[in-house]
Amino acid sequence: MKVYIGPYRTNHISAYTLFDKYVSWKYKEPYWQVDPDNMTKVDKVVERICDHIQTVLDYTINKLIGDLERKVKVRIDNYDTWSMDHTLAIIIHPMLVQLRDTNHGYFTPDPEDVPHLGKGEETDHGHSDSLAQDRYNWVMDELVWTFENIKNDCDYDLFYTEEKGWNREAMDAHHERIKNGLRLFGKYYRALWD
Repeated sequence: MKVYIGPYRTNHISAYTLFDKYVSWKYKEPYWQVDPDNMTKVDKVVERICDHIQTVLDYTINKLIGDLERKVKVRIDNYDTWSMDHTLAIIIHPMLVQLRDTNHGYFTPDPEDVPHLGKGEETDHGHSDSLAQDRYNWVMDELVWTFENIKNDCDYDLFYTEEKGWNREAMDAHHERIKNGLRLFGKYYRALWD
């Protein structure tokens, strides 16, 4: 397998970012907190100039940039699909680790997916609850564990001892945990972004 996935292309240049920086610099607070009624005539002139610049950008550079796509090249060899679950786990595991360790937000897992934590009290107008981030962290840890175990191709010696033989219960519990991790991966797949 050989995969090259380039960075996302910038699909829009905005003159308004200049205006936003100007307002934030002048009023010493983020532009969205500045009341437009308190802006001076000079501020409004700068905003109109940015409007005109944006119109020019939209009809020229932004039109060209909008046609560019992210570069993606993928070559799959026969051996990549011999054990496709393992091949994909080699890729998915480090991506999940990076997402878990560097995220700037989180999705809100359903309480029934993490019943040992409970529901938590509603906050933020009912859109989330006090345990939502704890549930997210638990789900991400489960996803990382699941793909790490698939990638490492579970060592069955963990479930066998000379004295007792096979520990079928431990092996079944291990497989159920992987099965649940894969279910969670499918359920929250579209939420795996930063």
